[in-house]
Amino acid sequence: MCNPNTLASNGVPSRNPPCDDTEVQLRRSLDLFPQILEGWEKQHPEWRVEVLLWILDRTLHSLRAFLEDGSEHEITWENPYVELRLPVECTWEDNTPMDAPRFQLQTGHLTREDMATPAKTSAAMSRLLVRHLEIAALQDWTNHSAFEKCGDGFLASTSTEALDAANAISDPAEQEKAYRALFWPRSFGAGTIDYGTMEEGKTISLEAAEQLAAIEPPLIFLPLDINGHKVRLITILEIKPLIADAETKTAYFPIVVGLAIQADIGEEVTEEWLGQPWASFTGWDALDRNEIWEILHHCINKTLRALGPEPKPEMAEAILAVNAEFKVVAPKGDEAAMQSAIANAITNIQQSGELIKLTVERHTGTPPNCAHRERLIKLVKQVDEAESNEMKGKSLEALMAALFASVPSFNVFERVVTESEEIDLWITNNAECGPLRREGDVILAECKNWAGKCGKNEFNSLLLKMMNRSHRCTLGFLVSWNGFAETITKEMLRGSRDELLIIPLDGNKLRECCATGDFLTLMIKSRESALMI
Repeated sequence: MCNPNTLASNGVPSRNPPCDDTEVQLRRSLDLFPQILEGWEKQHPEWRVEVLLWILDRTLHSLRAFLEDGSEHEITWENPYVELRLPVECTWEDNTPMDAPRFQLQTGHLTREDMATPAKTSAAMSRLLVRHLEIAALQDWTNHSAFEKCGDGFLASTSTEALDAANAISDPAEQEKAYRALFWPRSFGAGTIDYGTMEEGKTISLEAAEQLAAIEPPLIFLPLDINGHKVRLITILEIKPLIADAETKTAYFPIVVGLAIQADIGEEVTEEWLGQPWASFTGWDALDRNEIWEILHHCINKTLRALGPEPKPEMAEAILAVNAEFKVVAPKGDEAAMQSAIANAITNIQQSGELIKLTVERHTGTPPNCAHRERLIKLVKQVDEAESNEMKGKSLEALMAALFASVPSFNVFERVVTESEEIDLWITNNAECGPLRREGDVILAECKNWAGKCGKNEFNSLLLKMMNRSHRCTLGFLVSWNGFAETITKEMLRGSRDELLIIPLDGNKLRECCATGDFLTLMIKSRESALMI
């Protein structure tokens, strides 16, 4: 069992007045955490690999966003990788000697508010568990090594166990190699390698060769058959040792994520091969590139299911919530050196494995995501400019139909009329992975483009329509372009113990979503927020 990091509780008095029920529950939850952790690790013996796959899934999502946004000129399909930061909480001791680490990592916090209801307690404990597993796994993968930034310098530290193991090596050359390796990044598929000064006719240094040999096979890859050539699309994930900044009192794990194409085993690489358009992502059609993300997501989930039992709904939600923190682009350093390292790594690493096969075909046309965003922006304009009540309603329904249709597992039907009622949007849910797979076969949506705000009457009307679906509908969306009255929250609280969930969406959220074209992320986040009420 991994050693728990610091667990903190907010809102609990430091002295010992009589305990109320909330405080008792808070202390009990903290006491139970090691048992919960041990139980998860027994059910998931490969939990460290599972954590890497969680991180890979979310960082690929971030990479896609940067590639499609285009605002970061260094992140392109010619260089499809990005360095992100996974922030972690820590406490600082200013009186610690300068030659010793002054920070202590924290898994997270439990508060009195987290204990308000059983649902909130379960969600908070799940987030705590996910955060702890992430930190523990990343520390294990990087030998518990860290660099504490002090002014312009860095203080390196690692675990006592790692140092003892290196000190026990009798051969001086092997011992020096072990010391160096303690602070190397952990790389899968490709990695950052320090080649030093490369001169023509000279071989790479011994340390560079050792770093190259330490790079592990990609976590996920796709075998491709392109015009009779066998190649592979691989994922790149590199975890660097923790960086703790003593000045800003912040800490994070730098994480590099990327994609690359390499020749599969048995495929001869020649100068002519390297010149083929399919040998680089820049030669792929936009439609082909757009297919990559959903296939990789499917592969990651398939691998996760093979490694351990499927997490409970609240745990799945916590994995999404915790990993959604990958947002910050970090400085990359020498781009040419990074590309050289990746090129050498993917040339030398050709491991076999089993996943799925993808045959890439050539297409022409406008990049789908650009066209999709343009269409959404036009639909938003139509909603804003609609004058009659009928046009206001139809324009909002058209916008929402386009957004729901952008989710790959949804089929959307507009204005469905039954024997007793009319439903604005009827969505069939075919999700096979993610939190939406646990929802019913049918999802209903009601759209209100009124001058005023929606209230409890509209909420209860949608709830009744969901109840009339013979237990096939557990999720509904109430869309109000001009927002909601306070009565909506009260109605959500009133029904929080039922299996039916209504998610409110207003015009402000939808405008932001249409600017990016990513409706699925808004759905998942809004679902989580509704569950937290």
